[in-house]
This record gives sequence, structure tokens and C-alpha cells, in this order.
Amino acid sequence: PVFRGLARQVKAQRIQPLDFPPGSAYHYSNTDNVVAALFAEAATGLSYERVLAQLQDPLVYLLIGAVI
Repeated sequence: PVFRGLARQVKAQRIQPLDFPPGSAYHYSNTDNVVAALFAEAATGLSYERVLAQLQDPLVYLLIGAVI
């Protein structure tokens, strides 16, 4: 269900007209985060919420070499 919602969000962004020519100005957008979530779901077969929950597990931090 989340995957479908994210995919719809990306599709909606693609049909929006540009606010200005590329490279001429900057406007913050979360679209890159939505695309990252889609990749995470596709790569793991898990919901994005589950991927985030696993990343928050201290054992995962240990395995990836992060300092807690």
C-alpha cells in the first residue's frame, strides 16, 4: 500500500510544470526522498516503514559499523 502511494506521488511530480529553467534557481523538494523509499522497498521487498524499523535496530548499527 505504501509503495503505491509513493509511486503515485512520484508520478504526480513528473507531470508538474517546472517553476523555472533547470539550473537557474533552487526550490526544496522531498521527491528524492520518495524515490529513495521506492528503491528501498523494491530492493528489500519490505515496506518502507519496515526498512526504517530495521535501520533503527542497534544490531544493524553495529553490523554497518556505526557508533551508537
